[in-house]
Amino acid sequence: MVHEYGEKLFSQLSEGLQLIDEQEPPMVVFRAQSRLVTGALRELEAYRLAHPFEELSAEVFYFKELLPRFCSLQLYFRYVYKLRVDLPVGDKKRQRKYYQAALARIAAFFSGNGFHYDYHSSGLTQLDGLFFTSSGDPQDVLQPVLADPFGQGTLMGRLVARFMALERFRNDLLCRLHGLEVGPVLSHREVDNTGKLVSGLRWTGEVIHLIELAHGMHLTGQVNAGEMGIVEFFRQLGEVFKVNLRIPKRGFDDLKSRKTMSRTYFLDKMREELIRKMDEEDAYDPDKALRRKGFFR
Repeated sequence: MVHEYGEKLFSQLSEGLQLIDEQEPPMVVFRAQSRLVTGALRELEAYRLAHPFEELSAEVFYFKELLPRFCSLQLYFRYVYKLRVDLPVGDKKRQRKYYQAALARIAAFFSGNGFHYDYHSSGLTQLDGLFFTSSGDPQDVLQPVLADPFGQGTLMGRLVARFMALERFRNDLLCRLHGLEVGPVLSHREVDNTGKLVSGLRWTGEVIHLIELAHGMHLTGQVNAGEMGIVEFFRQLGEVFKVNLRIPKRGFDDLKSRKTMSRTYFLDKMREELIRKMDEEDAYDPDKALRRKGFFR
C-alpha cells in the first residue's frame, strides 16, 4: 500500500518542483524546494505510520528505495544552493577549479564509504534485513558511521539518500565543467566521469519498474528481433538509463514474489494512464471515439 501511495506522492512532488522558478534568488528557490520536499516527507511518514508493514519486503522497500528518493532531494537541493552562492562569478579558471575540487570531495566520499557504496550500486540484498529494517542492530559493525546524521530512516537508508543526491550533483558538476571547455551542453547530452559525451536519458522511477518493462520487451522480441541475450540486453538498457538492472533472473523473481500489488504493476499502470489520456481526448472530440469504433458521421 505504501508503495503505491509513495509513487503518487513523489509524482505530485515532482510536478510541484517543476513549477518553481529557478531564476529567482538562490535562497528563494531553495526555501520553496525545501518546503515542498519537507511537506511530502511528512505526508509519507504519516501514511507509513498509519499503515504498518504487512511483510518484511515492504519494510525493506520503504527504507531502501522509497524514503531515500525523497530524502535525496533535500540533500541535492542543498548542494545546488551552495553551488549557486559559492561559485566564482565570471572567472572560468576559478570556476573550473571550484568544480574540480567539488568532484574530488565527492570521489573521496564514495571512496571513504566504499563498502556501503558498492552494496548500494551493485543492487545487493544479502544485508537488507540489517540495513533497511527497524529490527536491524544500529550497533552492528557493518552499519555505516555517519558524520552528518541528516535525514530520516535507517542509518544505511540515510547514506543511500546521500549517494543518490551526490550522484545527481556529480553529473551537474561534470556538465558544467564540460561546458567551460566546449561551450553549452545540449539538453539531451551529458558527460560521464571521463568527460565523454553520453546519452542524457536517466531513469528516475523505481528500478523494479524498468526491470518489469525490460522483461516485457525481451519476452516479446521488441529489440534486435528478439535475438539479443537477456543479460546483454539488461546491461545495455541499464547503461542507457544509468541504472544497475542487476541479474535478470533475480529481478524476475522479485516481480513474481509481489504480494501487496499486481505482479505487473508498472505495465498495468502504463495501460491505465494511456487509456485515461485517450478517454480525456475523446471527451473533447466525441466523434473521435465513434471513429475509433468504426462509426462515421
